[in-house]
Amino acid sequence: MLKPVLATAAALGLAACATNPPTHLVRAADPAAPSARIVTTAVDAGTVSYRPVQPLDWGDVNRRVAPRR
Repeated sequence: MLKPVLATAAALGLAACATNPPTHLVRAADPAAPSARIVTTAVDAGTVSYRPVQPLDWGDVNRRVAPRR
C-alpha cells in the first residue's frame, strides 16, 4: 500500500518541477506563425539537351576548343 502512494507522490513532485515547452517548438504547430518563405525551383532547371547531331569536321571542332592566341 505504501509503494503506490510513494510512487504517486514522486510523480507529482517531479511533475511540479517541469517547465513549459519552449515557445519555438510550440509555434511550429501554429499555421499563423511567421516563417521563412519557401522558394522552389524546377527539377530540370539548368539541364542541357544531349540529342544526337550530325558529325562535324574535326578541324573545325579542334579550332573551336583550342586556346585563343
